[in-house]
Amino acid sequence: MKNWIAAQAVLCLATTAQAACLDVSKAENIVSLHGKLASATVAGTPNYEDVAQGDAAEVIYILQLAKSICIEDGGKFADPNSTFDQVHVYSLNGLMLKMLGRKSGKDVRIEGNGFAAHAIHHRRPLVVNVTAVK
Repeated sequence: MKNWIAAQAVLCLATTAQAACLDVSKAENIVSLHGKLASATVAGTPNYEDVAQGDAAEVIYILQLAKSICIEDGGKFADPNSTFDQVHVYSLNGLMLKMLGRKSGKDVRIEGNGFAAHAIHHRRPLVVNVTAVK
């Protein structure tokens, strides 16, 4: 009986953890997250391995969250059982990109379209195309 109760408790916790995941399964789902924004220089094209070996230097923005989250994308790329506390944020809008640069090192709330990382240049499990920084 004790084993059954323990198993039910674990199942309940797992179900609760999955239910709390951020849903990024649809492009219209807007993500709103708060954390400290930082910039980093990483290796880019062609090999995404080492700037000293000839890869282009690429500046990226990372949002450091206060607590870990998980994401759900309908089973495409995300693992809802995996948690993380850093989000790769970017913008294709020049003005928004400048805003991200000015806010680096500060606490911010970002909003935008989030999706699960699925390419080599996606640097964290969740990637957000930022449309607003507050």
